[in-house]
Amino acid sequence: MAFDGSYYYTDIITGKSSNFQDVNFKDTKLRIKNGESKFEYGSVASEIHFQKFLELLQLFQKHNINVILFFPPLPSEINKEMKNFNYSYIQNLKEKFQREKIRFYDFTDSTQSLTTSDCEFIDGFHGGDVLYAKMLHYITSREPKLEGYVKQDYLVDIIAKYSGLAMIPNGKISSKKEVDFLGIGCKKCITHLDG
Repeated sequence: MAFDGSYYYTDIITGKSSNFQDVNFKDTKLRIKNGESKFEYGSVASEIHFQKFLELLQLFQKHNINVILFFPPLPSEINKEMKNFNYSYIQNLKEKFQREKIRFYDFTDSTQSLTTSDCEFIDGFHGGDVLYAKMLHYITSREPKLEGYVKQDYLVDIIAKYSGLAMIPNGKISSKKEVDFLGIGCKKCITHLDG
């Protein structure tokens, strides 16, 4: 874990982890099948929790804190699997936001808004560095308030160099190369090491 609380998945991404459970999204699919561990089933989003969330947003607005909401991306393989089970509360929550005129970005199906593939995920529900760079670039290009806080040219460069990878290569973190750790036929080519 880094000093800022972020976590490096280097051992998984470089194929050095002997206990990685999500090869071919096997662990995530099992969670979906059993409706557990972040993949619980449900028909509607809790109205009580939604109202508490609205109160929190109002508190932020009262203190001039700008909030950007987004639904995180999932691999297309996982989106396809979830269609076989009751996850309608996700759509219900999006509809609640729309009714309240709360703007949000929907990256759930990341292939619709981003040029990405399942190869840019760490597992069935965590995107990798490159995917998150794409999300940040997408949001920043549509949010004028973020100008001056995000280096768009850096994101464009990262995306151009490392599309298809989960990890942005950085010699300060690891000199090991990314492999097809998900076992889904990802071609991992590294042409440049940052850092």
